[in-house]
Amino acid sequence: MPSPRRLVVEVGNSRWKAGLFPEKASRGGPPEPVATLRVAHADDPAPQLRAFLAEHAPHGAAAPAVWSGVNPAGAAALLAAWPTDCGPPPIELPRAALNRLIANGARQPERVGADRLLNALAAAALAPAGCEFAAVADCGTATTIDTVRLPAHPLSAGDRPEFLGGAILPGIVLCARALHAHTAQLPEVSFTEDAPADGRDTEAAIRFGVLEMQAAVVDRLLGGWAEGTAFQILTGGAAGLTVDRLRRCEPHLAPHLTLTGLFLAARDL
Repeated sequence: MPSPRRLVVEVGNSRWKAGLFPEKASRGGPPEPVATLRVAHADDPAPQLRAFLAEHAPHGAAAPAVWSGVNPAGAAALLAAWPTDCGPPPIELPRAALNRLIANGARQPERVGADRLLNALAAAALAPAGCEFAAVADCGTATTIDTVRLPAHPLSAGDRPEFLGGAILPGIVLCARALHAHTAQLPEVSFTEDAPADGRDTEAAIRFGVLEMQAAVVDRLLGGWAEGTAFQILTGGAAGLTVDRLRRCEPHLAPHLTLTGLFLAARDL
């Protein structure tokens, strides 16, 4: 029988994401999920969750499943709709558990979103030995670009990474929606890998402008902190649309960074 897999759930602004990790994942490096699931908040979670667990954890997931996130209403709706045949609903990651693993240098530490701290925790596990800082851009509904002071010794030695703060700005979809909502004629546009963004019609011009603006900010901040010496990481749903437009930095793509941070924070619960 395969080893149990641990289910973690990140509740974001637009959707929730689940990841299954080997329960006995190596502590010598950053763990990767063996399977992931992304579901919009508007969708019924039950059918997709049942199919996901039946395929990737047919003997059941290790308990307890754990969730964390930045959308209390979305979390409440997910937990209320959690199908009982998928096991007990996830428990919330205690903030105290996260605080034990990462120092928070923000002026108001209690207001920092858990997703930013989880990214910082995962960045510390992912960064090569000898790096003093990591810089993380998470391109989602909102885009966050943060810097992390890395521990001088491995996490197992008790030396914690330190979250140092950063920037928050609208993500690409929010930017495009704002143009549509606050102008008389500009349409709402969608962003997909094959949607034209060459500026040759109105929709393509909006995509081109929004994507170039997003990439320029990521380029400037991700590549500028610590005089460009920080280990650079790019994650989030819009990372794939952003990375090829970067001109200054060449970040490490980590599509499941937040889920990895959540697994790291939850595995001792």
